Amino acid sequence: MEEQRLIEAPSGPRARVILFLAFLSSEACLDACRRFADPEEIAFHLCRLWLDAVYTPALAYSDGIKGDLRDEEVAAFEADFTDEEMKALERFHRFFELRLEMLPAAARRAGRFPETDLWRNLVKDARYLLEDLDPDPEKLRRWLAWLIDERLRAPDELASAWRALLDAK
Repeated sequence: MEEQRLIEAPSGPRARVILFLAFLSSEACLDACRRFADPEEIAFHLCRLWLDAVYTPALAYSDGIKGDLRDEEVAAFEADFTDEEMKALERFHRFFELRLEMLPAAARRAGRFPETDLWRNLVKDARYLLEDLDPDPEKLRRWLAWLIDERLRAPDELASAWRALLDAK
């Protein structure tokens, strides 16, 4: 089964970035999450996820400075991408950080990213970057939607997963 093959896909920095971008740019995934969590909380925590776990070369966590980057982690991250892809990732990351800086301080303190043009442009840019990194991004988005439908049928499972993410610091 094709879905099973995708589930067993290799992990690593490239897979983490591609899955994140696919999730972020998938209306089906975001809609599924909106059933159990506030959209502004979801958006803010997806931003935290990008900074804290997905984009290894980021210099700052969402709530402060990361400190010294481990050279081997950055090297492993960069090795998973071509030079051109790394430039595209760096541009996206700068765009991402700029959008976060444009958030009002009160929204950042409250852990909310309003679904304004700032957010919609970030999602649109994620979609473009995903198209550069993956030969069939729509197939991946469909797989993620299938996965959510198949694996997270019980509302409590998705709600618990989001609560764990929202409560993690």
